[in-house]
Amino acid sequence: MKRISTIIFLALLSLTACKKEASTGGGGQGKFGMMQNDSAEGAALEFFDSIYNKRDLNIALKYSTPKMARLLRSYHTTKAVARHVINLRYESKVKLEIDAGDNVGRQQYATKQQVSIYFSGTYQGNTIDELRTVRMIREDGLWKVDAILADRYS
Repeated sequence: MKRISTIIFLALLSLTACKKEASTGGGGQGKFGMMQNDSAEGAALEFFDSIYNKRDLNIALKYSTPKMARLLRSYHTTKAVARHVINLRYESKVKLEIDAGDNVGRQQYATKQQVSIYFSGTYQGNTIDELRTVRMIREDGLWKVDAILADRYS
């Protein structure tokens, strides 16, 4: 009897541990929602997702350097930021994906990184697929958007 109660106790303990891991883990961005926001790619995705899908400029400001935050605040709305700063407008929900083609090596010690992101959505009935590259800088252990770079492929 004591053996059965020990087995039940251990089973319940493992179930509660699994439940706690599932609720605290993940929550990131990316194609399958598995990318953590503490990576440069995850922070860049969260920055653009807050502008295009969440339409919340305050979230984008959290993922911005002071220089970028000043620029974003000067446009007041996410719609104006999308049009004038990013130069890319959409009417519907925007699908965002990381271009991981040129990320080679370990990035855990890097302080600067460039991240390319594919955008896909519609504007005036047309499907628009675009690529934007951002310069990311690590400040106080957090990745932040410092600049939106000119398209290197055009």
